[in-house]
Amino acid sequence: MKKATELIWERARAQVQHIVLPEGGDPRTIKAAAKITAEKLARVTVVGQPDTVAALAQQQGVTTAGWDVIDPRTSPLTDQFAQDFVALRKGKQDLSLDDARKLISDEMRFGAMLVRTGTCDGFVSGAAHATADVCRAVFPIIGISPQVKIASSFSLMQLPLFDFGVGGALIYADTGTVINPNAEQLADIAVATASVAWALLGVRPKIAMISCSTKGSAKDPSIDKVIQATALAKARIAELKIEADVDGEMQGDAALIPAICASKAKGSPIEGRANVLVFPDLNCGNTCYKLTERLAGAVALGPVFMGLKKPASDLSRGCSADDIVGIAAIVACQAIGQKAKG
Repeated sequence: MKKATELIWERARAQVQHIVLPEGGDPRTIKAAAKITAEKLARVTVVGQPDTVAALAQQQGVTTAGWDVIDPRTSPLTDQFAQDFVALRKGKQDLSLDDARKLISDEMRFGAMLVRTGTCDGFVSGAAHATADVCRAVFPIIGISPQVKIASSFSLMQLPLFDFGVGGALIYADTGTVINPNAEQLADIAVATASVAWALLGVRPKIAMISCSTKGSAKDPSIDKVIQATALAKARIAELKIEADVDGEMQGDAALIPAICASKAKGSPIEGRANVLVFPDLNCGNTCYKLTERLAGAVALGPVFMGLKKPASDLSRGCSADDIVGIAAIVACQAIGQKAKG
Protein backbone atom coordinates (compact mmCIF):
# COMPACT_ATOMS: atom_id res chain seq x y z
CA MET A 1 0.00 0.00 0.00
CA LYS A 2 1.29 3.45 -0.91
CA LYS A 3 1.45 6.29 1.59
CA ALA A 4 -1.01 9.11 1.04
CA THR A 5 1.88 11.50 0.47
CA GLU A 6 3.02 9.37 -2.49
CA LEU A 7 -0.51 9.33 -3.94
CA ILE A 8 -0.72 13.11 -3.58
CA TRP A 9 2.44 13.52 -5.66
CA GLU A 10 0.96 11.21 -8.30
CA ARG A 11 -2.28 13.25 -8.42
CA ALA A 12 -0.33 16.50 -8.70
CA ARG A 13 1.73 15.16 -11.62
CA ALA A 14 -1.37 13.88 -13.41
CA GLN A 15 -2.93 17.38 -13.71
CA VAL A 16 -0.14 19.92 -13.40
CA GLN A 17 -1.23 23.14 -11.70
CA HIS A 18 0.44 26.56 -11.50
CA ILE A 19 1.71 27.42 -8.01
CA VAL A 20 3.08 30.77 -6.86
CA LEU A 21 5.84 30.96 -4.24
CA PRO A 22 5.91 34.63 -3.16
CA GLU A 23 9.13 34.59 -1.13
CA GLY A 24 11.86 34.90 -3.71
CA GLY A 25 14.33 36.23 -1.16
CA ASP A 26 14.35 33.00 0.86
CA PRO A 27 16.83 30.27 -0.12
CA ARG A 28 14.41 27.48 0.85
CA THR A 29 11.86 28.85 -1.59
CA ILE A 30 14.40 28.85 -4.41
CA LYS A 31 15.52 25.30 -3.65
CA ALA A 32 11.87 24.19 -3.47
CA ALA A 33 11.00 25.87 -6.78
CA ALA A 34 13.76 23.92 -8.50
CA LYS A 35 12.67 20.61 -6.95
CA ILE A 36 8.95 21.12 -7.67
CA THR A 37 9.90 21.79 -11.29
CA ALA A 38 12.30 18.83 -11.51
CA GLU A 39 9.70 16.50 -9.98
CA LYS A 40 7.03 17.86 -12.35
CA LEU A 41 4.66 18.47 -9.43
CA ALA A 42 3.58 21.91 -10.65
CA ARG A 43 4.44 24.83 -12.82
CA VAL A 44 6.12 27.41 -10.58
CA THR A 45 6.23 31.19 -10.45
CA VAL A 46 8.43 32.83 -7.81
CA VAL A 47 7.75 36.43 -6.79
CA GLY A 48 10.99 38.30 -6.15
CA GLN A 49 13.86 40.28 -7.59
CA PRO A 50 15.54 38.39 -10.45
CA ASP A 51 19.09 39.24 -9.33
CA THR A 52 18.41 38.00 -5.80
CA VAL A 53 16.72 34.84 -7.06
CA ALA A 54 19.63 34.10 -9.43
CA ALA A 55 22.19 34.60 -6.66
CA LEU A 56 20.29 32.34 -4.26
CA ALA A 57 19.89 29.65 -6.93
CA GLN A 58 23.65 29.67 -7.50
CA GLN A 59 24.22 29.54 -3.74
CA GLN A 60 21.86 26.57 -3.40
CA GLY A 61 23.34 24.79 -6.41
CA VAL A 62 20.07 24.67 -8.36
CA THR A 63 18.95 25.92 -11.75
CA THR A 64 16.27 28.51 -12.48
CA ALA A 65 15.44 26.77 -15.75
CA GLY A 66 11.80 25.74 -16.13
CA TRP A 67 10.23 28.19 -13.68
CA ASP A 68 9.35 31.87 -13.80
CA VAL A 69 10.33 34.88 -11.70
CA ILE A 70 8.12 37.97 -11.47
CA ASP A 71 9.26 41.24 -9.89
CA PRO A 72 6.22 43.30 -8.77
CA ARG A 73 8.26 46.50 -9.08
CA THR A 74 8.62 46.07 -12.86
CA SER A 75 5.81 43.69 -13.84
CA PRO A 76 3.21 44.97 -16.31
CA LEU A 77 0.61 43.24 -14.10
CA THR A 78 1.20 45.60 -11.15
CA ASP A 79 -0.83 48.56 -12.46
CA GLN A 80 -3.84 46.37 -13.25
CA PHE A 81 -3.55 44.62 -9.88
CA ALA A 82 -3.48 48.02 -8.17
CA GLN A 83 -6.70 49.06 -9.92
CA ASP A 84 -8.30 45.73 -9.01
CA PHE A 85 -7.20 46.15 -5.39
CA VAL A 86 -8.75 49.62 -5.12
CA ALA A 87 -12.06 48.16 -6.34
CA LEU A 88 -11.74 45.14 -4.06
CA ARG A 89 -11.21 47.27 -0.94
CA LYS A 90 -13.86 49.88 -1.80
CA GLY A 91 -16.10 50.48 1.20
CA LYS A 92 -13.61 48.79 3.53
CA GLN A 93 -10.43 50.75 2.91
CA ASP A 94 -10.23 53.95 0.90
CA LEU A 95 -7.09 53.73 -1.22
CA SER A 96 -5.54 55.95 -3.85
CA LEU A 97 -4.09 54.21 -6.88
CA ASP A 98 -0.57 55.08 -5.66
CA ASP A 99 -1.29 53.58 -2.23
CA ALA A 100 -2.69 50.46 -3.84
CA ARG A 101 0.34 50.14 -6.10
CA LYS A 102 2.64 50.23 -3.06
CA LEU A 103 0.58 47.60 -1.26
CA ILE A 104 0.36 45.34 -4.31
CA SER A 105 4.12 45.60 -4.84
CA ASP A 106 4.46 43.60 -1.63
CA GLU A 107 5.36 40.06 -2.70
CA MET A 108 2.65 38.45 -0.56
CA ARG A 109 -0.22 40.55 -1.91
CA PHE A 110 1.12 40.31 -5.44
CA GLY A 111 1.23 36.52 -5.13
CA ALA A 112 -2.33 36.45 -3.79
CA MET A 113 -3.48 38.59 -6.74
CA LEU A 114 -1.88 36.12 -9.15
CA VAL A 115 -4.16 33.47 -7.66
CA ARG A 116 -7.25 35.68 -7.46
CA THR A 117 -6.99 36.56 -11.16
CA GLY A 118 -6.43 32.94 -12.21
CA THR A 119 -2.86 33.47 -13.42
CA CYS A 120 -1.83 30.91 -10.80
CA ASP A 121 -3.89 28.11 -9.23
CA GLY A 122 -2.50 28.09 -5.69
CA PHE A 123 -0.36 30.03 -3.21
CA VAL A 124 2.36 28.65 -0.89
CA SER A 125 4.11 31.04 1.49
CA GLY A 126 5.05 31.69 5.10
CA ALA A 127 8.65 30.46 5.22
CA ALA A 128 9.81 34.03 5.81
CA HIS A 129 6.58 35.65 7.01
CA ALA A 130 4.45 35.37 10.13
CA THR A 131 1.02 33.76 9.86
CA ALA A 132 -0.62 37.16 10.39
CA ASP A 133 1.19 38.55 7.32
CA VAL A 134 0.06 35.60 5.20
CA CYS A 135 -3.54 35.95 6.41
CA ARG A 136 -3.59 39.69 5.69
CA ALA A 137 -2.62 38.97 2.11
CA VAL A 138 -4.63 35.83 1.45
CA PHE A 139 -7.99 36.26 3.18
CA PRO A 140 -9.10 39.61 1.71
CA ILE A 141 -7.63 39.02 -1.76
CA ILE A 142 -8.37 35.36 -2.49
CA GLY A 143 -11.52 35.44 -0.37
CA ILE A 144 -13.69 32.95 1.52
CA SER A 145 -15.57 30.14 -0.26
CA PRO A 146 -19.36 30.63 -0.42
CA GLN A 147 -19.75 27.16 1.15
CA VAL A 148 -18.44 28.44 4.52
CA LYS A 149 -18.33 31.65 6.54
CA ILE A 150 -14.85 31.27 7.97
CA ALA A 151 -11.47 30.14 6.67
CA SER A 152 -9.60 27.58 8.73
CA SER A 153 -6.67 25.20 8.33
CA PHE A 154 -5.71 21.54 8.42
CA SER A 155 -2.62 19.38 8.73
CA LEU A 156 -2.09 16.16 6.82
CA MET A 157 -0.60 13.61 9.20
CA GLN A 158 1.23 10.67 7.63
CA LEU A 159 1.76 8.01 10.29
CA PRO A 160 4.52 5.40 9.94
CA LEU A 161 1.94 2.59 10.37
CA PHE A 162 -0.97 2.04 7.99
CA ASP A 163 -3.45 1.07 10.73
CA PHE A 164 -5.32 4.38 10.78
CA GLY A 165 -6.99 6.62 8.22
CA VAL A 166 -6.00 6.09 4.58
CA GLY A 167 -2.62 4.41 4.26
CA GLY A 168 -1.70 5.87 7.64
CA ALA A 169 -2.87 9.36 6.66
CA LEU A 170 -5.28 11.45 8.73
CA ILE A 171 -6.50 15.02 8.33
CA TYR A 172 -6.48 17.10 11.53
CA ALA A 173 -8.44 20.39 11.75
CA ASP A 174 -8.27 23.16 12.79
CA THR A 175 -4.53 23.18 13.48
CA GLY A 176 -3.51 26.78 12.87
CA THR A 177 -6.19 29.44 12.42
CA VAL A 178 -9.40 29.62 14.49
CA ILE A 179 -8.54 29.70 18.20
CA ASN A 180 -11.93 29.11 19.81
CA PRO A 181 -14.62 28.44 17.19
CA ASN A 182 -18.27 28.58 18.14
CA ALA A 183 -20.60 25.77 17.05
CA GLU A 184 -21.35 27.29 13.64
CA GLN A 185 -17.66 27.94 12.94
CA LEU A 186 -16.75 24.41 14.06
CA ALA A 187 -19.35 23.07 11.64
CA ASP A 188 -17.77 25.18 8.88
CA ILE A 189 -14.40 23.60 9.67
CA ALA A 190 -15.94 20.13 9.34
CA VAL A 191 -17.59 21.01 6.01
CA ALA A 192 -14.29 22.33 4.64
CA THR A 193 -12.46 19.13 5.60
CA ALA A 194 -14.82 17.07 3.45
CA SER A 195 -13.56 18.71 0.26
CA VAL A 196 -9.97 18.41 1.47
CA ALA A 197 -10.36 14.68 2.17
CA TRP A 198 -11.72 14.02 -1.30
CA ALA A 199 -8.98 16.08 -2.96
CA LEU A 200 -6.07 14.59 -1.00
CA LEU A 201 -7.11 11.11 0.08
CA GLY A 202 -9.54 10.26 -2.70
CA VAL A 203 -11.98 8.48 -0.36
CA ARG A 204 -15.33 9.18 1.27
CA PRO A 205 -14.58 11.42 4.26
CA LYS A 206 -15.36 9.95 7.67
CA ILE A 207 -15.29 13.02 9.90
CA ALA A 208 -15.14 12.56 13.66
CA MET A 209 -16.04 15.57 15.82
CA ILE A 210 -13.58 15.05 18.66
CA SER A 211 -14.49 15.64 22.31
CA CYS A 212 -13.69 14.37 25.80
CA SER A 213 -17.11 12.69 25.67
CA THR A 214 -18.70 10.05 23.43
CA LYS A 215 -22.46 10.22 22.92
CA GLY A 216 -23.32 11.80 26.26
CA SER A 217 -20.73 10.11 28.47
CA ALA A 218 -19.97 13.53 30.01
CA LYS A 219 -21.76 16.86 30.32
CA ASP A 220 -20.32 20.33 29.87
CA PRO A 221 -20.99 23.45 27.75
CA SER A 222 -17.80 22.71 25.76
CA ILE A 223 -19.25 19.31 24.86
CA ASP A 224 -22.61 20.87 23.97
CA LYS A 225 -20.75 23.01 21.41
CA VAL A 226 -19.40 19.90 19.68
CA ILE A 227 -22.84 18.23 19.69
CA GLN A 228 -24.41 21.31 18.15
CA ALA A 229 -21.59 21.64 15.60
CA THR A 230 -22.06 18.00 14.58
CA ALA A 231 -25.75 18.55 13.84
CA LEU A 232 -25.00 21.72 11.87
CA ALA A 233 -22.24 20.02 9.89
CA LYS A 234 -24.49 17.07 8.99
CA ALA A 235 -27.21 19.42 7.77
CA ARG A 236 -24.80 21.58 5.79
CA ILE A 237 -23.10 18.59 4.14
CA ALA A 238 -26.51 17.19 3.16
CA GLU A 239 -27.56 20.60 1.79
CA LEU A 240 -24.38 20.86 -0.30
CA LYS A 241 -24.78 17.23 -1.43
CA ILE A 242 -21.25 16.34 -0.35
CA GLU A 243 -20.62 12.63 0.02
CA ALA A 244 -19.27 12.36 3.58
CA ASP A 245 -20.05 10.86 6.99
CA VAL A 246 -19.95 13.02 10.12
CA ASP A 247 -20.44 11.91 13.71
CA GLY A 248 -19.84 13.19 17.22
CA GLU A 249 -19.36 14.04 19.91
CA MET A 250 -16.68 11.37 19.98
CA GLN A 251 -13.49 10.55 21.86
CA GLY A 252 -10.34 9.82 19.91
CA ASP A 253 -10.32 6.09 20.60
CA ALA A 254 -13.92 5.69 19.44
CA ALA A 255 -13.09 7.64 16.28
CA LEU A 256 -10.12 5.46 15.37
CA ILE A 257 -10.69 1.93 16.73
CA PRO A 258 -13.67 -0.06 15.38
CA ALA A 259 -14.17 -2.23 18.48
CA ILE A 260 -14.27 0.80 20.79
CA CYS A 261 -16.60 2.66 18.42
CA ALA A 262 -18.96 -0.33 18.39
CA SER A 263 -19.00 -0.25 22.20
CA LYS A 264 -19.24 3.50 22.78
CA ALA A 265 -21.09 4.68 19.65
CA LYS A 266 -22.96 1.70 18.24
CA GLY A 267 -24.33 2.35 14.78
CA SER A 268 -22.02 5.28 14.09
CA PRO A 269 -21.34 5.84 10.37
CA ILE A 270 -17.71 6.47 11.31
CA GLU A 271 -17.37 2.84 12.49
CA GLY A 272 -14.11 3.64 14.25
CA ARG A 273 -12.46 4.34 10.89
CA ALA A 274 -12.23 8.13 10.88
CA ASN A 275 -9.93 9.69 8.30
CA VAL A 276 -10.65 13.25 9.49
CA LEU A 277 -10.47 14.47 13.09
CA VAL A 278 -12.08 17.86 13.81
CA PHE A 279 -10.96 19.20 17.19
CA PRO A 280 -13.10 21.45 19.41
CA ASP A 281 -10.59 24.31 19.43
CA LEU A 282 -7.09 25.31 18.35
CA ASN A 283 -5.56 24.39 21.70
CA CYS A 284 -6.55 20.78 21.05
CA GLY A 285 -5.90 20.71 17.30
CA ASN A 286 -2.49 22.35 17.33
CA THR A 287 -1.32 20.39 20.38
CA CYS A 288 -2.48 17.05 18.98
CA TYR A 289 -0.85 17.52 15.60
CA LYS A 290 2.49 18.43 17.17
CA LEU A 291 2.33 15.54 19.65
CA THR A 292 1.40 13.10 16.88
CA GLU A 293 4.35 14.34 14.86
CA ARG A 294 6.85 14.01 17.71
CA LEU A 295 5.59 11.02 19.69
CA ALA A 296 4.26 8.87 16.85
CA GLY A 297 6.95 9.81 14.33
CA ALA A 298 4.36 11.15 11.88
CA VAL A 299 5.14 13.44 8.98
CA ALA A 300 3.07 16.60 9.48
CA LEU A 301 2.30 18.68 6.39
CA GLY A 302 0.62 21.98 7.14
CA PRO A 303 -1.18 23.87 8.45
CA VAL A 304 -2.77 24.51 5.05
CA PHE A 305 -5.69 26.91 4.67
CA MET A 306 -9.11 25.60 3.68
CA GLY A 307 -12.42 27.30 3.06
CA LEU A 308 -10.92 29.76 0.56
CA LYS A 309 -12.12 30.39 -2.99
CA LYS A 310 -8.75 29.13 -4.21
CA PRO A 311 -6.13 27.16 -2.27
CA ALA A 312 -3.35 28.70 -0.23
CA SER A 313 -1.01 27.60 2.51
CA ASP A 314 0.78 29.20 5.43
CA LEU A 315 4.14 27.51 6.03
CA SER A 316 5.93 27.29 9.33
CA ARG A 317 8.90 29.67 9.46
CA GLY A 318 10.95 26.66 10.55
CA CYS A 319 10.07 24.71 7.40
CA SER A 320 12.56 23.05 5.09
CA ALA A 321 12.68 23.22 1.30
CA ASP A 322 11.23 19.70 1.23
CA ASP A 323 8.31 20.87 3.41
CA ILE A 324 7.56 23.56 0.82
CA VAL A 325 7.63 20.94 -1.93
CA GLY A 326 5.18 18.72 -0.03
CA ILE A 327 2.80 21.59 0.67
CA ALA A 328 2.93 22.68 -2.98
CA ALA A 329 1.78 19.20 -4.01
CA ILE A 330 -1.09 19.38 -1.50
CA VAL A 331 -2.16 22.83 -2.69
CA ALA A 332 -1.99 21.58 -6.29
CA CYS A 333 -4.33 18.70 -5.40
CA GLN A 334 -6.71 21.13 -3.69
CA ALA A 335 -6.75 23.18 -6.90
CA ILE A 336 -7.48 20.04 -8.95
CA GLY A 337 -10.34 19.17 -6.59
CA GLN A 338 -11.86 22.66 -6.79
CA LYS A 339 -11.73 22.64 -10.59
CA ALA A 340 -13.37 19.22 -10.69
CA LYS A 341 -16.31 20.60 -8.70
CA GLY A 342 -16.63 23.45 -11.17
